Amino acid sequence: MLGYLGSVGAWYMLDEMLDFFFCLKKQYPGAVFLFITNSDKEIIYGKLPEKYLHKDDFYITTVNYKDVPFHIKAADICISFIKPVYSKTASSPTKNGEVLSMGIPLILNAIGDSGIIIEKCKAGFVIDTFNPLSYQQVIDQIEELIKINPLEIRKNSLEFYSLESGVERYSAVYSSLLNGQD
Repeated sequence: MLGYLGSVGAWYMLDEMLDFFFCLKKQYPGAVFLFITNSDKEIIYGKLPEKYLHKDDFYITTVNYKDVPFHIKAADICISFIKPVYSKTASSPTKNGEVLSMGIPLILNAIGDSGIIIEKCKAGFVIDTFNPLSYQQVIDQIEELIKINPLEIRKNSLEFYSLESGVERYSAVYSSLLNGQD
């Protein structure tokens, strides 16, 4: 199951994620796309006819924040395509850390430090261009991706997403500023 966590408007590339899923369905006809979102389901369902996708291939739900881990764990892989615009250059989506903490690999585009984190964590693939050839290159490696040990994904992601690591990094920045260092 392919999963997506979060809203589907504004900065998120729904069309491209649906295009990716269309390519995935060719190789994995039984694939289902799970959306955990507070967005209106009709935003997604409204795009399906133009993408040659069927409503039966989707499970779209809204859950309380505390229930997200239980639901997202149903996904084998998650996807997150964010519009590559200037305002997102320094972005690091919270959803990526949440997914990696669950041991679920990610397919994403390189926004902010996301691509670097995925590569260092060895926890997914980065797509640079949004076209069927790029999608197929990733789809051809999905079997390897889902074999990654979830505990390894979680362990590797802690360097970037743990509270302790964040506190240490912020403390170092503030200390250097207070001490007049670069």
